[in-house]
Amino acid sequence: MATLAGQIKLETKLFLRGRQNVFLTLAFPVIMILIFGAVFSGENWSGTSAINYLLPGIIVMALMMASMNNNAIKIVNEREKGVYRRLSLTPLKRQTLLIGDIFVRYLVVLASTALLIAIGVNLFKAHVGGNYFLFWFVLTIGALTFVTLGFVLTTLVKNTNSMMTLGMAVLFPFMFLGGCFWPLDQIPTFLRPLCEALPALHLNNALRMIVMQGAGFNEVWHELPVMLGWLAVCSILAVKLFKWE
Repeated sequence: MATLAGQIKLETKLFLRGRQNVFLTLAFPVIMILIFGAVFSGENWSGTSAINYLLPGIIVMALMMASMNNNAIKIVNEREKGVYRRLSLTPLKRQTLLIGDIFVRYLVVLASTALLIAIGVNLFKAHVGGNYFLFWFVLTIGALTFVTLGFVLTTLVKNTNSMMTLGMAVLFPFMFLGGCFWPLDQIPTFLRPLCEALPALHLNNALRMIVMQGAGFNEVWHELPVMLGWLAVCSILAVKLFKWE
């Protein structure tokens, strides 16, 4: 445990030192909610204020950036520089390194979510209802799903530039087809089956139901199987295909 705590502390320091990483992970979603909140202030969407609808979507966008894209880029970059090869010569276990990395990314997701909610509530009068524990539970499943997907993406490329390109190629369809900014009924009919297969859509749906409708587990459980399916498949693929060198 002491080794793991030390690794988490080290990963946290490394994250905070990377200004570009901090900006993309924390500041960019804040800029997005400030822009959307200002532009759509006073408007109503789907029977609620626009900010109430957009807040869960921006949270999901921030979650995907932190747990999938930015983490995958970091892993590929360190692998490319031979960091993992050098660490393999130390007593540090690879499991400890991996768990520490995931834990720090999870903390970043929680911090980003809390920051976005604070801005939405205090600046734009967003209403966040529902069960906070259920909100956290669903958010955690989503974070783990996209972390494991990020690990799978790292197996498809060999360098950081390729990972950045691949990450954007995955992130943008997940954002725009996954319901971050508009409901499913505004997406062309022929694309809806694809949207239904994306974990982002079900994460967005579940969080919106909790925040906007105060839904309980009985109402949101049907959104979980797709996310859990992605989590299971990506976990298996990550274990089998993940490369340290």
